Amino acid sequence: MLHPMTGLPTGTQVDELLAAHQAHEDWCVMYIALDGFEAFDNNDYDARKVLRFMAYLLTDIVDELGGPTDWVAHPGGDDFIIATQREYADRIRARLERRFDEEKLGFYDPIDWTRGFSEIVRAGGGTWRVPVMRLNITMLP
Repeated sequence: MLHPMTGLPTGTQVDELLAAHQAHEDWCVMYIALDGFEAFDNNDYDARKVLRFMAYLLTDIVDELGGPTDWVAHPGGDDFIIATQREYADRIRARLERRFDEEKLGFYDPIDWTRGFSEIVRAGGGTWRVPVMRLNITMLP
């Protein structure tokens, strides 16, 4: 099954892909979360744009720097997975962090970008400061 917004594998297909790679010692699985994505939760259009951007960014980088059996998945929410051969993992991560930091600017008002956060109006009143998005990447093993 493919995720309806990103077109990436999701659901049980992710579990099957992960299970297939557990036996391979030369593989690395990268878990990627978008910290600060909450700023886009109240606007479905903007949330879709961010998720589609991530899908494009991840697949573009893996296609460029990874191996032919590498894959990208979107299990849901603001979480993504890359499975790659260990030899490619560090360069994929470095390129991902650099490009994300450069390209995320397009999702922010210049004022929000400059001050480092977006102000979100809460349903019950008051505001909430959500930091500008950053990647939280965990690599296993």
